[in-house]
This record gives sequence, C-alpha cells and structure tokens, in this order.
Amino acid sequence: PHLLLSSLDLFKVTGQQRYLDCARGSIQKILASQTPDGRMQGAFGGYGQWEAGSLAVFALTYPQDPLVPQIRQALTDYTTFCLSTANNPFGLSKESVGEKEYFFHPSANMGVNFLYLGRAWAAGLVYRLNGDIRALRFATEQMDWVMGKNPFGLCQVEGVGSYNPHWYHHRYDSIPGHKRGAVPGAVPNGYVVNLAGLDAPGFDMTYPGTGQRDHPSYRTSEPWLVHNMHYLLALCALSPTRPPAE
Repeated sequence: PHLLLSSLDLFKVTGQQRYLDCARGSIQKILASQTPDGRMQGAFGGYGQWEAGSLAVFALTYPQDPLVPQIRQALTDYTTFCLSTANNPFGLSKESVGEKEYFFHPSANMGVNFLYLGRAWAAGLVYRLNGDIRALRFATEQMDWVMGKNPFGLCQVEGVGSYNPHWYHHRYDSIPGHKRGAVPGAVPNGYVVNLAGLDAPGFDMTYPGTGQRDHPSYRTSEPWLVHNMHYLLALCALSPTRPPAE
C-alpha cells in the first residue's frame, strides 16, 4: 500500500507513466492478496486497512481506470469483513489472532488507536467510493471509540470532549506547572488489556502527584504522532464536503 500511494504521488508530481504503471502493478498484487474464504474472507493480510485505503485512493483519483470495477468489488468484500469483526455494542473492530478474536490483544505492548483511526480512514474512503452506508457506519464507530464512546467515557484527543486522560507519558510532564504533560490535540496510545489480564479495557487513570510514579504508563498514555496522523486522515476521509463518488 505504501508503494502504491508513493507511486501515485510521484506520477502526480512528474507525470512519468512508469509511476502509474507501478501503481497498477501494486494494485494487482494487493487484489491477489485478499483472503478468498474462511473467517478472514475479505481481509488483506491480518486486517488490511492500509491496503483498502490505498485501493480506494486510486479508484477515487482515476475512476475510469479498468481496474476500478475489481477494486469496488474487493472493497465491498473488505467492508463485509470489517463488520464481522465489529459485532459488539461499541461497533469496535477486534484483533484477529489465528482463530481467536480479542478486543485487546494480551501481548500488545501498547494501545492501538492508530489501528482504529486507520480503519476509519479506509472505511471513510470506501464509503466515498462505493456509497456503502455500512462502511460509513463502521468508520464512525471507530472514530467514536477514540472520541469517547468507550467504557470510561474517555475522549482520547486532548482538549476535546468532556473527559480526557488525567496525565500523559510525555517529557512535558517534567516542566514545572505542567505536570499533566498535556499537549492540545495529542492522541495517546489508548486502551490495553486490563491489569487482571482479562480481555477488558485498561487505561492508566491515576492522577499526577498522588503516588510514587514519575510518569503514567506509556502503554496507554504516551502520545504518538502516528495516532494523530491517522486521526487527520480519518477526519479528511469523513469530511461532509466529500460525497460518495458517482
């Protein structure tokens, strides 16, 4: 997917046909990698949000390309897969490991807000391409989880919503008078498996200055630009000024 997106950018800048040919070659490889059957039917690899998003970018940019009908069908199948992972009251996509699914993978070293936001980005683009309301609903559910529709009612975009993390694992928390370490707009790593090791949401909700620790857990509370990058991508994909393609 990264080669595909890079090739499209290079073609846009240089106009050299070889880059567009490279993009088409990447598309064919991505399409061939889609799981044809079984529990992962419709996925690309372990899930496939970046593959799906890059396919949608190409199809929206070059709607008359002969590969677009294949892309549309592949992304319809991908949307069906996404919904199969989100059959829960929050509509949150789960992690697939072998034949099991987890809300919070027990071996995950940190929260994965970038995954939810990346899936929102891809699904938003799929909606713009196919007009599939299922994709729009899935995208907004992933965004809603990060923005506060979760068990703690925690908005994970600093300075937005009514309830943010109490403090952040950030160098700024060492600045006198700035103990929270809060950076406006920062998105932390997010929920992980709870302290009991159960597949239930865990987040470091301690307050600064109330214990022996100098910082909250990086696993949940460290901001990361990758989360913000996908947050911005998702916002752009879901912009109401961008209707589905005709």
